[in-house]
Amino acid sequence: MKFSFATMLNLVIFLAGCVSLPSTPYWQDPHWVNELGKTLQANIRYPNSVIRDTPTDKNFPAGTAVVRFTYDNGKLMSVRVVKSTGHKALDDAIAKEIPDIRPPLAPGIFSTKPAPLSVYSQYRRVR
Repeated sequence: MKFSFATMLNLVIFLAGCVSLPSTPYWQDPHWVNELGKTLQANIRYPNSVIRDTPTDKNFPAGTAVVRFTYDNGKLMSVRVVKSTGHKALDDAIAKEIPDIRPPLAPGIFSTKPAPLSVYSQYRRVR
C-alpha cells in the first residue's frame, strides 16, 4: 500500500497533536509543584553563621517562613520573605539561597510564562 507525501504529512501532524504538551499551566500541575518542593527542600541549608553564633547551651533558632518568588524560564527570581521565621538570619539565608537553586523545568505550553509562587520553608536544626 502506497501513501502520498501529503497523506503521510497529515498523519505525522495528527500523531504529533495526540502527544502534545500538557495544556495545564505548570503552576497547577501537582507533579511539577511537588518536584519544585522537593528541589527546594533538598537545597535549602541551615545557615552556618547561625550555627556558629548560637551558644552551645542554647537551642538553634527554628521557624517556618512563607517565601514568594517568580519562576521564569528555569530561574527563581524576585525572592522575598512574606512571613518571617522570626529570625532575621534565617530569613536572610533563605532569600539568598533560593535564586541559586535550579528548579525542575516547567512542562507544557505555559513553560515560558513567568508565574509568581509561594512556598513554606521550615528551618529546624537539632544539637
